Amino acid sequence: MLYTGSIGWEGMLGLFRSPETACLECLVPRSSDEPPSCEVVGVLGASTSVIGSLAAVEAVRWLTKEESSLLGKLLVYDFERLTSYTVPVKRRTSCQTCGSTPSTVPRRKAITLRGVGEYYLPRAFDPATYSRVLAEVPKGLTVRRRGSSVALVVLPEGVTLALFRKGAVLIKGVGSLREAEKAVSWLPPKL
Repeated sequence: MLYTGSIGWEGMLGLFRSPETACLECLVPRSSDEPPSCEVVGVLGASTSVIGSLAAVEAVRWLTKEESSLLGKLLVYDFERLTSYTVPVKRRTSCQTCGSTPSTVPRRKAITLRGVGEYYLPRAFDPATYSRVLAEVPKGLTVRRRGSSVALVVLPEGVTLALFRKGAVLIKGVGSLREAEKAVSWLPPKL
């Protein structure tokens, strides 16, 4: 999972691949305390562009080469002082997602993204079955390949699925989590 954030004069970028590395919840544990928001603290507008551009480069590098010097780390850039530093993110044993605490999360847990009607399933299918999954797309659905690592599947209802070679799916254009799960119900179960 590629993580980005900007608040005040800081921008952050991290890449996590649980269970190989810590996960996003290790970095930002669930809490009843609200973190400071951009509405309260403010955000340097240009920082979001810079961090977004770095994230795009990192995503391309990861999708094409499956390598990154940021894997399991958080890059923090201080735009006020024009300095940056990298922080290794360690797995928390109390993490409910990847730690030793038993998880009650279902296998195909969707992550709701900021955009309306967008969901991400990090482990939707076994990556070893990627070619078979594309070959077995139900009739009537349009498949558009985007290189060797991503394929778009367009459903008749205007829903788009981005199937990633690593077994993840990004679902766009649905109205609810239930609709997102229905859109991927044709995928083989992950073993």
